Amino acid sequence: MANETEPLADTLVVPDNIDAATQRWEELATLLRSAQEAYHSGTNPLMTDERYDRMIRELRAIEEAYPQLAVDTSPAQTVGAPAATGFPPVRHLERLFSLQDVFSLAELHEWYDGVVADLPSGVSELACTAEVKIDGLALNLRYEQGRLTVAATRGDGVTGEDVTRNVRTIAAIPEQLSGADYPDVMEVRGEVFFPLAEFAAFNERLRAANARVFANPRNAAAGSLRQKDPRVTASRPLSFIAHGVGAVSGASAAMVGRLATQDGVYEAFASWGLPVSPYTELVSSWEDIERFISAYADARYTLLHGIDGAVLKVNDRALQQRLGATSRVPRWAVAYKYPPEEVETRLLDIQVQVGRTGRVTPFAVMEPIRVAGSTVALATLHNQQEVARKGVLIGDMVVLRKAGDVIPEVVGPVVAARDGSEIEWHMPTQCPSCGTALAPAKENDVDLRCPNARSCPAQLAERVAHIGARSALDIETLGRRRHCGSPIQNDDAPTR
Repeated sequence: MANETEPLADTLVVPDNIDAATQRWEELATLLRSAQEAYHSGTNPLMTDERYDRMIRELRAIEEAYPQLAVDTSPAQTVGAPAATGFPPVRHLERLFSLQDVFSLAELHEWYDGVVADLPSGVSELACTAEVKIDGLALNLRYEQGRLTVAATRGDGVTGEDVTRNVRTIAAIPEQLSGADYPDVMEVRGEVFFPLAEFAAFNERLRAANARVFANPRNAAAGSLRQKDPRVTASRPLSFIAHGVGAVSGASAAMVGRLATQDGVYEAFASWGLPVSPYTELVSSWEDIERFISAYADARYTLLHGIDGAVLKVNDRALQQRLGATSRVPRWAVAYKYPPEEVETRLLDIQVQVGRTGRVTPFAVMEPIRVAGSTVALATLHNQQEVARKGVLIGDMVVLRKAGDVIPEVVGPVVAARDGSEIEWHMPTQCPSCGTALAPAKENDVDLRCPNARSCPAQLAERVAHIGARSALDIETLGRRRHCGSPIQNDDAPTR
């Protein structure tokens, strides 16, 4: 299996008495409620997915040990978040559930074995759809006589926000279903997402307009869908993929047969013009499941949309009904979560690097942490304006992101974790390598440079390294060694 499928380390410690457990439960519940509200509202997240997953697992462990704390209002027992007040509420015809999350192949195998043990007599093979877990915003579409009448967010699973006007601007969602043989009334569940290929350019346009940028594509999708003006939503390249069905009524006998399996649902969706995932497979063995998880762990940064895991669903919908659901999750489906691409670590210092052209670039020095398959201790901060825009202070806990082979990036500070000891950073006025006064190369240039091109040691060393690189003379015995103004590299960066 690829590194991407390594599970989160289990470091949960449950208090050994009810008083301590109650205090910890209250601390976690308060933080998690705030995080859930931010996550579902489309505002920038208060914590990384990794931190949220660890905290929710700790809360559930406490509630398992002390069942009296597992109240209905617990963040571990609720689905989604209450509908926002800015949109009319709409009640779903059939409840929406969250999925049970697992973080290791052992946990996934436990779920798989449990379902296999519950198969009807004479059935020995468990067929499942294997799907990628889209990192978007859950949406419930209601079609009546084939026409879209209501679109709503998941909300708390029972009541969501009516976002019909905005959803009508999304080209991927048909206003009228194709064909003729569809149910009189049907709920289509799916995910609104911001295409990965569009996200970076979209954020650049916001940055150029001095507008707030989005932390990730998921927040961009949620924030775009919740615009009060549908014209704003229409200006953003949102898309949609259908991945489930809710209430169905008035279906012909032939249609009931088509909808008897999960993959049959997807085939019917496609015939009606509803977009379905191109990445879904039908699997019938544990080996197939492992192969699917490994394949998309390696490909997760190359897909149409962001993903944060893989989803397994029992294919037989009659068996789905037999397996049923808890108050929060269906027993017939499970989500395997990949290790996160965003983590939190301590910003120890901000230093500067002098490049071969004299450009002086600030970079973050952090407590080493493993993210997206490699250990990272350094990340570029581009220039002094970018440091100011991100609002990071030396000593901050910061959110670090590294997607695939992209250079590690500091997303921003965890403001709630500050204790007052953090220090503001200032760009140096002199070259750290030769002491020459720094200056922009031309008027209004954001970047500062060392003008001592002839004898600055850092510039000379970088030029030699550039000449000896694989893209130039490819000198195998020539490599870098740390010098003043040049950072050490992360453990996954190439050295010569």
